[in-house]
Order: sequence, then C-alpha cells, then structure tokens
Amino acid sequence: TSFETTPGMFGRALSSLGNKGYIETDWQGIDGVSPRTVAYWLKIAPGQTCLNPIVGWGARDLFRSFFTYIRSTPRGVVSAVSCDTLWLEGSTPIDDSNWHHIAVVYTGRSLSTGDPEILCYVDGVPDRMTRNTSENPPKDSKGAIIFDTVTSGPAAIPLTLFTDMYSDRRMPEPSPRLSIDELFVIQSALSEQQ
Repeated sequence: TSFETTPGMFGRALSSLGNKGYIETDWQGIDGVSPRTVAYWLKIAPGQTCLNPIVGWGARDLFRSFFTYIRSTPRGVVSAVSCDTLWLEGSTPIDDSNWHHIAVVYTGRSLSTGDPEILCYVDGVPDRMTRNTSENPPKDSKGAIIFDTVTSGPAAIPLTLFTDMYSDRRMPEPSPRLSIDELFVIQSALSEQQ
C-alpha cells in the first residue's frame, strides 16, 4: 500500500508512505492562461532529500504544465511551483513535522519583466522566491514568457498528486514521507486575504 490516513489539520489527512505511490484524478485541470489558485496543508518530517511534485496537471513532457513541488535545499525542504519553462523555488523551510499552509496563485497576468505573475505563500505570508528558467524560454511578441497549460491530448496528464516531474507518473525512489490535507484548486486568483 502507498497511502494511509493520518490525523490532519482538520479531521483526517492523506499520508504518503514513501514507496512511489501516486494519485490520479479524472479532472484535466485548468488550461491555457486562466488564473488559478492551488492551496493545501502539508506536513513533512526533517532530514528527507527530495525533489518531488505535490499536485499538478498538464503536458509535462512538452513543458506545458502547472504543478507545485518540494525541493531539498541547504536550508531545508522548501515549496516551489513550475509552469512551462519557468520555475520558482521558495526560501521558507517547511520540513519540521508541523502542518504548513501552501498557496500558489497565478493571476493570469504578466509582470513588467515578462514573467507570469505567480504569488506563493507559506502560512499566509508571501514567500521569497528564486526565479529559474530554461535557456531561451519561448516569448510572445511583447517579450512575455509564453504560459499555456495544455490539458488535452495524449501528452496531457490530469490532476495528479505525488507524481514524477516529467511524463512518468511514478515518484522516483526514494520518495518523501509526507501528509497533505484540505487540497483546493480554484479557477481564479485569490487575494492574499482570501
């Protein structure tokens, strides 16, 4: 078995046992450039090495997807988000065996730099993010990085939890032991107060 229930932030939560299990839904996710918010509570113990998606969807092998993930850094495990050829990694360690609320918001707009406007919060506080892009990301005629989540076609993977970073749905081994609770995917950009 790959999962069990555990006491959550509210009621019961889902806990991954760290043996490459994943969950796939039949919902294709939010496509194109539509605004979106992904929010959940996450609990992860210290001392784990990881680079693993938490929740996402889209054509990952075409770099036309949207997903949140966690990554080990010298500071500890941090939350992150990937959209197409851009990824942002946080600075707040969350691997302390406590519940942390993670929220990622894509507003549907571009910044003056040409990056998609993505806001990330840990426990309701904006997280300082480090920006990364692939070499020469595709841009539109105004110089903005093209952001376009693909949710249909043979390369598209529906909303999944705990999958591989690319097209293989299985987590690499070892995968982290963690718990998730109260997952919400909302087709709008929630404000910081919301």
